[in-house]
Amino acid sequence: MNLSYIRRRLRKENPRWVVLIFDLGIVLFCYIFSNFIVNSFKGSLDIFDMMWKAPIVLMIYLSCFVIMQTYKGIVRQTGLSDAVKIFKTSWLAFMILALLSAIVRVFFGEDQNIFGFLRLSYGVLLMHTFFTMVSLVASRVFYRTIYESLFLRNRKMKQVLIFGASRPGLVAFSLLKEDQRTKYQVIAFVEDKASRVGKRIAGLPIIDISSLTKDFIRGNDISDVIIAVENDDPERLAKITDAFQQLKVELKIMPPAHLLLNSGIKREIRPLKVEDLLGRKNIKLNNPAITAETENKVILITGAAGSIGGELSRQIAKQRFKKLVLLDQAESPLYDLQQSLNLNNSDKIKCVVGDVRDLVFLDHFFNQYNFDIVFHAAAYKHVPLMEDNPYEAIWTNVVGFKNVADLSLKYNVKKFVMISTDKAINPTNVMGATKRAAEIYVSSCYGKGNTSFVITRF
Repeated sequence: MNLSYIRRRLRKENPRWVVLIFDLGIVLFCYIFSNFIVNSFKGSLDIFDMMWKAPIVLMIYLSCFVIMQTYKGIVRQTGLSDAVKIFKTSWLAFMILALLSAIVRVFFGEDQNIFGFLRLSYGVLLMHTFFTMVSLVASRVFYRTIYESLFLRNRKMKQVLIFGASRPGLVAFSLLKEDQRTKYQVIAFVEDKASRVGKRIAGLPIIDISSLTKDFIRGNDISDVIIAVENDDPERLAKITDAFQQLKVELKIMPPAHLLLNSGIKREIRPLKVEDLLGRKNIKLNNPAITAETENKVILITGAAGSIGGELSRQIAKQRFKKLVLLDQAESPLYDLQQSLNLNNSDKIKCVVGDVRDLVFLDHFFNQYNFDIVFHAAAYKHVPLMEDNPYEAIWTNVVGFKNVADLSLKYNVKKFVMISTDKAINPTNVMGATKRAAEIYVSSCYGKGNTSFVITRF
């Protein structure tokens, strides 16, 4: 048979009646096989009697399959819950058949025809139940294995660690195994509790967080660490994140169960956010002064896709502004920000890809929108990188800033807010020096026009 045909068939969802008929075929085969095993040893194998009783076995199993709905699961995603349901269904059918056989034995004589039709061997029933359970589960696992080998073997492989050798860790382990987009391979579980270190869970070792080294991370090609703990103690989470950040791995988290119940969000593994370390709910700004400041204003945020600019954008997007323009030279992060903002104001929010170092572009840009407020967050901020790339730091943090400040004066922007850094205080590195230079330039702009200049340090 052509492999491409098999691929097409496996991609399609099999009709439920096909699964049901296949399961009944397994039931019939196992009944015949069980009769052969049990009665061959007795020397009393009666094929006619066996086929005469088979319909009652099939009818009982059919009823149990319909009641328990074992045939409605997606076969290629068979899991433990499906296996448990099959076990329950098989034992339910066994008890019904055994009870029916016992009733016939007690209330009907051997000379009555109904006795021969319904008298079932307990030994055959017991063996049949065992073979049926194993075969039904094995058939689903085999189907899933074939499907994964054909479609999922070329998925990108990611080596990960799970912090939390408890129930949340096991849930995270299951979610990773079920992910259809990326194939994860969990190397080990990590713990900070000495009582769990050295043991095994889900067949994987539990290792001490203090024993992790950069050599271990590189040697096992580990890219991600998933934090899965029920106790969301902020102090503990902070220690965990500090330990892993030194190892240069991406941190993700699975929210604890009580947060899921309270907030209604679904259980999923997502990137770790600063809010996860707070140990409290986010503070939502509801300041009348902020509302009055932004109401009916045309607002520009440069560097809108960055960490500070992004949060500014999200907070201001909740206000009653006239127009919010988000400027950044990074296309993908700006697109992600656009998708995350309130769609109710989508007609008032404009995302623009552009560079603050391009004076010609900026001049046309300011002339087009007539801004009331400018938040300048566009800057390079990573100290080590800027030490190696001083030209880029000066070109963006000084020249780019000057372009925006000068145009704010030229086009009579009412307020200009510069996002600076504490590293501008007695700077000892390139990044801090460029931000300090920009602050000095702001000071020189005071009184030159109608623009109010404000500096805030983070």
